[in-house]
Amino acid sequence: MSQLWSFVGRHRLTRRAVSIPTVVVAAIVLVITAPIWIIGATVADAVTDWKRHRFLRVGAMMTFYAVNECFGMALLLTAWLATGGGLGMQSRWSMRWHGWVHGRWTKNILAATKRCLGADISITNAELVEPSPVVVLARHISLLDAVLPSVLLTTGQPNTPRHVFMQELLWDPCLDIVGHRTPNSFVDRSVGGTVAVDDARRIGTTVQPRGSAVIFPEGGFRNSRRFERSLERLAERRPDLSARAAALRHILPPRPAGSHALVEGAEGADAVIVAHTGFEGIGSIKEIMRNVPLEHPIEVTLRRIPRGDIPMDADGFHTWLFEQFEWIDQWAEARVAARSRCDNTRDQAPSSIIDIGPDSATPATDEVLTQ
Repeated sequence: MSQLWSFVGRHRLTRRAVSIPTVVVAAIVLVITAPIWIIGATVADAVTDWKRHRFLRVGAMMTFYAVNECFGMALLLTAWLATGGGLGMQSRWSMRWHGWVHGRWTKNILAATKRCLGADISITNAELVEPSPVVVLARHISLLDAVLPSVLLTTGQPNTPRHVFMQELLWDPCLDIVGHRTPNSFVDRSVGGTVAVDDARRIGTTVQPRGSAVIFPEGGFRNSRRFERSLERLAERRPDLSARAAALRHILPPRPAGSHALVEGAEGADAVIVAHTGFEGIGSIKEIMRNVPLEHPIEVTLRRIPRGDIPMDADGFHTWLFEQFEWIDQWAEARVAARSRCDNTRDQAPSSIIDIGPDSATPATDEVLTQ
């Protein structure tokens, strides 16, 4: 059964014949039956933990996601018709239109994360993504944080972000369609690393003159098993970095091959490093159910590295990339420590002065790329 599912996923027409109807039917069912599932979710919340509204929040998020997919597909169908059935798909206005659609779709997901899951999101240094061209190297701990680079890149200047994604994300209809109309790489983890590296380099060459590219160098979400495997791999290939890697508390050691190829291909592009914390508790539906509404804010910050400060030899780039992710880890640890101090202060404060008001209220992988 798994082989059949993998076969379907690798073939565009058969995959879309499954994914598109599934999302459309899900959106229709969730909207039409909203009064029913809202009542059921309300009862479930009432008998479990009413203050958190877990079932209502997750139901609303699932409904919004399905409707947003239909919204994105409708805009993409409009673009296909406007380009004469795809004949003018590679025109400049078409690429800008698809960049706008991609940005709007990801902004909607981030907005739903705020409204449905109760996230308080703050972003500093967002302006550092401009001007293009840039290559964004971002932390990755949740499916929801994957939208952050696209939101950042499409908020100001017109931009069509290129991505290095894992192939499994092709089951998302909007990503599937946009990903094949604009330059993107969906990494097949069953294919050798050399092919994946070459594909990343090809994507890098498309960012000129005003484009951007995105990759998530950790190659997956951190867990204890992945972290131990990363340390073992690093001890074999870069023992000088292994001891430092063991001290990382929030991230996986970055895998450099795909990132190096992407940056190397994007001649003249600066690097933008995206650090964030707060997405850790929403890596899956199970975790979302356990952690909503999010207790701590989602905090995001950026730093930009000029092209001339990035070493291009393989070992030098690996060391440089590791240092950038050490900075991400240290920044995340500082934010966690600051939140802990704030929580302790609040717990020790008299109840009369505790603020209990409501909070004020964007699958890429380098995992299979050889090092």
